[in-house]
Amino acid sequence: MSKSPRAPNLSGEGVSVIGRQVVLVGTIKGLTDVEVLGTLDGGIDARHIRVAPDAVVTGHVNADEVIIGGRLTGKVKALHIALEATADVEADLQYETIQIASGARVTGRFLPAGKLPVAAFG
Repeated sequence: MSKSPRAPNLSGEGVSVIGRQVVLVGTIKGLTDVEVLGTLDGGIDARHIRVAPDAVVTGHVNADEVIIGGRLTGKVKALHIALEATADVEADLQYETIQIASGARVTGRFLPAGKLPVAAFG
């Protein structure tokens, strides 16, 4: 039985949103939920991360859960990764569980937990 992706808690409590017209260069770190609607060049270390269909992320992404609907280039490390039908991913993906919707485009390495040391994602 596959785990269904769930949307991050976007109730406004502990959520950081990168708006559609925002270009952010740098790294976001925190025990929060992050939703990227715009462009991020850097990285995200958070609890839950959602990359919206029109968003672009270049860099590393580390979280308990990552939901990707947009463009992501770099490295992803998460307990659960969900790629939506609109996802366009070019990355190394390290995960315990992964869900890929029909239509998602993925280029990169699939690395189930334990196959690659965490230090390799530095």
